[in-house]
Amino acid sequence: AHCVNRLGYHFLLQDVDIVWFRHPLDFFRDAAILAHESAMDPDRTHLQQFDLYFQDDGSRNGLQHGFSANTGFYFARNTLRTQYYFWNVIQNSDLIALVQIDQPPMNFLINEQTSLRGLRVKVLAHDTKLGRQLPTGRIYHQNRSYMKKMMKGQYRPTVFHINWTG
Repeated sequence: AHCVNRLGYHFLLQDVDIVWFRHPLDFFRDAAILAHESAMDPDRTHLQQFDLYFQDDGSRNGLQHGFSANTGFYFARNTLRTQYYFWNVIQNSDLIALVQIDQPPMNFLINEQTSLRGLRVKVLAHDTKLGRQLPTGRIYHQNRSYMKKMMKGQYRPTVFHINWTG
């Protein structure tokens, strides 16, 4: 992530437990375009102003303080703030190795970098119009209504991430 961002590219990172229904880069591109056109839709307003966009993890345990960003699906814009953030992730790789998972340390660094460096992060919450486009395993396990509507074609998410198993 650090090298790709440092080379000047926006990028999408995803785990292997994700199903695409539509191309996710189109989702982020369309969301930015619509932010200019539709100030009436608060979910889409100013979306292009963020550096990082994360799927909501859904977990609110002690490891997920602050943003609760899911590090298994996110889009990063190439900005100086994201370059510095990913450099910090590399610098803290020993912590990731210690806890054997990247999400808590990356969320800690998000909290730190939003405060210290002005990193602009958007976590797309499950209960918003945009967040419903990126459902996770939490929705699968806890929201039967959403799943029934999805199976009937009433909801057509962009991607579905079966990450959450509790």
